[in-house]
Amino acid sequence: MAELNNTTTLVNGDVFDPQVVSDMINAKVTKKAVMTGYVKVDNTLQGQAGSTVTVPKWGYIGEAKDYKEGDPIDTEKMAFTTASYGIKKIGKGVRLTDEAQLSGYGNPMGTATAQIAMSISEKLDNDRVACLYESHNICDATAGVISYNAIVDGVDMFAEEEESRKVILIHSAQKTQLRKDPDFVAKDKFGGEVMVSGAIGRIAGCDVVVSNKVAKHDAYYKVGGSTAVNSGNLAEVQKTLPFAKEGDMVTKVSTPAYFNPIIKLNNDNETEDDMSAITYFLKRGNLVEHEREVGVADKIVCTAYGMPALTNEAKVVVLRTKATK
Repeated sequence: MAELNNTTTLVNGDVFDPQVVSDMINAKVTKKAVMTGYVKVDNTLQGQAGSTVTVPKWGYIGEAKDYKEGDPIDTEKMAFTTASYGIKKIGKGVRLTDEAQLSGYGNPMGTATAQIAMSISEKLDNDRVACLYESHNICDATAGVISYNAIVDGVDMFAEEEESRKVILIHSAQKTQLRKDPDFVAKDKFGGEVMVSGAIGRIAGCDVVVSNKVAKHDAYYKVGGSTAVNSGNLAEVQKTLPFAKEGDMVTKVSTPAYFNPIIKLNNDNETEDDMSAITYFLKRGNLVEHEREVGVADKIVCTAYGMPALTNEAKVVVLRTKATK
């Protein structure tokens, strides 16, 4: 009579491949991220020492002048400012007990990787969208809900001589309002014309992308007025005016509003700065690590190092529109 084999082997701890799981998470993060395609990824920090990155912002040297024959050409000193951004770590982990993995219900490992990817993607997206609101280019159209006329006012703040590709982010609660606008053209009406990934249509030269990451505020601050920003109210003011500093004068408006970023994707002429609106300075991509608790559980942790930054303010306009719900 053959001897019965009563040994159960938990293979997960033996064959777990962090690289395979890392690739799965990277693919899911890219797919789930709303800002994918609008953000330039800068890899120059990988393998380099240091935890901060300094971004130069050059000033314009001014218009050329007329000169007579033989006259020396004046030279201008190029002025620039810099902004420093600290590299930070983001991460998420799960712990899968042996019982959970052996229960036979669902796919614990697949669910774990999917949820880690969703968590990392959510954090990356939230940080990137938050950078958009640092732009000083604000168009207040809170007299009405989002519409063609309001978007035109926002787009015209770019002062373009030539049309460029643009995206506007709207909240899902604004979708019905915009789709009923007579100037909105749904994506399926464009035929073979290419739009950005995830766009539902186009209006006023902007591809429309729906995201609930668009900020909604029951009250907000605007530049100018009789209220001075001080240490006591700075944190409150910066929720809707991230660039505000002590000594600035502002006004509080008690009108619910959506903050709809309009992002310029390309240049309208050869002389315009080619830097992307948002740049993600990548120090180290997603790293998946695995630890086995013998006889108990598997721990899976994913971390990444980087920092998104508003690197071309001229390519972002924040359109403020009335919120009705």
